Amino acid sequence: CPLHNHDGYELMLILAGEANYYIETEGQILGAGELILNPAYSFHCANTEGLDSFDRIILNFKESYLKKLCTEQTDLHACFERISESRLNHLYLKPDEVHYFSLLTKRLTQILEHPSYGAELLTASLMIQILLFVNQKALDFPIPDAPETILPKIVSDTIDYINEHLSDDLSMMVLSEHLNHSSDYIGRRFRKVMGTTLQQFIIAKRITLAQKYLREGRTVTDACMLSGFSDYSNFSRCFSKHVGLSPREYQKRNIG
Repeated sequence: CPLHNHDGYELMLILAGEANYYIETEGQILGAGELILNPAYSFHCANTEGLDSFDRIILNFKESYLKKLCTEQTDLHACFERISESRLNHLYLKPDEVHYFSLLTKRLTQILEHPSYGAELLTASLMIQILLFVNQKALDFPIPDAPETILPKIVSDTIDYINEHLSDDLSMMVLSEHLNHSSDYIGRRFRKVMGTTLQQFIIAKRITLAQKYLREGRTVTDACMLSGFSDYSNFSRCFSKHVGLSPREYQKRNIG
């Protein structure tokens, strides 16, 4: 899958096979039993080129939904915050733990696909069980030292430059000049690893930054300019395409 993000959290358990798994700053080869924990709005992708195809379970849920499940005594966000966002957050599950996680998610899928009386309570109950299990596992699983990344240097350098200059001119000419490589080479290497074009990634990063500003209560115009869009019409069009809501509608739903 191409490099992407969500406005919510993601759990991904690899059941079989292996994949080159990337976040913006790190890449590792992960295999069966690895449970990946992605925080809200983080960019990530799995690339299986040159490897056997892999089977996995993916569970996505909104930030607002997770908040409702937490109590004063139990913070279910903790497992997603156990490690810096610049590190790939993953745990290894034993075969019996993989089986337990799979049973819970299978039952959850059945309820969501065929809701009946009490479905919302059963859904909440299963989600709490899954998240309690993951959080307990995270508490018991030591944070490993940072491994050697498989993310090519030209890709990491490109992402670093984009992140540092998101509100500036990020044309291929500018990237080529600052990274000392041809624009064709930079674009080709990025797409090969991340499964998306540089332009698509830059737009997605800017939309994510604009979402942050809108949630903080900035004006729509400020969010447009501060996130690197020089033209409001283009900003509104891109935002609506990526988010499914206009900037104003998004802000109304996420403030208050």
